[in-house]
Amino acid sequence: MDLSGLDFHGYHIDPKSTFTGSNLENADFENAFFGFDFIKSIDFSHTNLFLARFPTSGSTQRAKGSLYSIPSH
Repeated sequence: MDLSGLDFHGYHIDPKSTFTGSNLENADFENAFFGFDFIKSIDFSHTNLFLARFPTSGSTQRAKGSLYSIPSH
């Protein structure tokens, strides 16, 4: 799925979401809200994340309890 350049501003990204095989090049997740679940996690496997932007660690958009750091450009 081609989601390149999409702006996810204000969207809640559910932990059950999957972006497997998607093109998220230049997608903007900086102002999206990421949910947290102990059982499920968002699947970004085989996804093009080149220049995709994510909330920084410690921001209000990052779910508390998230163990993984999301790269920031």
